[in-house]
Amino acid sequence: IGRMTLKESPHEKSNEYRLSFGTGGLYVMESSQLIQSYSELGDWSDVIEDAVEKNLLQFKSAQSTRRAVREICTRLKSMTDKELDFFQDADPFDSAILCWLASCRTYQFIGDFATQVIMENFASYKLDLDHAAFDFFFEGQAQFHPELEGLKKSTRNKLRQILIRMLREAGILTDD
Repeated sequence: IGRMTLKESPHEKSNEYRLSFGTGGLYVMESSQLIQSYSELGDWSDVIEDAVEKNLLQFKSAQSTRRAVREICTRLKSMTDKELDFFQDADPFDSAILCWLASCRTYQFIGDFATQVIMENFASYKLDLDHAAFDFFFEGQAQFHPELEGLKKSTRNKLRQILIRMLREAGILTDD
């Protein structure tokens, strides 16, 4: 994939964590469809409208389609033109890694988790990741991000579940 970093996003990060990644996983196949549409239409707003109008992702309702398409396109916008081009011909593993990278760039919470938990674990040869690691990270971040303090336990558990799913889909976390 080359020399990609978490900081290559052209978008500014705000101090408040964006937590809308809870809508699903990495959406690798869906990202592929939307990138193809972008290569034809050339404008992300047009891609969103076209995908919703045609129910490109085959979701049950227009509202859930619109929400998912917006989130996926927001992630894809963080990719460079080279990355978008590469994605179209990439194998499934590389596509998943690109989606993970885009998620890290789009959601500071995920990027921070990747650098503060996953990278630290890897650097210290700790190859397991459990719920306690997520909970410890979450509690630590809640001190600096008040939007985390107000979340219900069920929302927190959902975010943990989605993040772990994304790690599995990217091949970073396995059952082993």
